[in-house]
Amino acid sequence: MDTASDKIFLVRRANQDMTAFSHPIVTVMTPAIQSRLAIKFRSLQKDEQLCLYQQFSNAYYFNALAGILFEAMS
Repeated sequence: MDTASDKIFLVRRANQDMTAFSHPIVTVMTPAIQSRLAIKFRSLQKDEQLCLYQQFSNAYYFNALAGILFEAMS
C-alpha cells in the first residue's frame, strides 16, 4: 500500500476474557491524536458539536470520544 494510514482509534474488548462475549470499547490511539481531535472539534459550529456529543454519548463504547468533545465545547 502506498498511502498513509488514517487509523486514529483503538477498538478493544470491555472484558478481556476471550471466552465471554464482550462489547467493544473505542478509544483514541495516542494523546497527540486526542489533542488534534480536540482542536478539530473546537473548530466546529456549536450545533455540530452538540449533535456529535449526543451521538457519542448515547453509546457507552464511545464515552472516550464524548469526553474529548465535551472538553472542546467548554
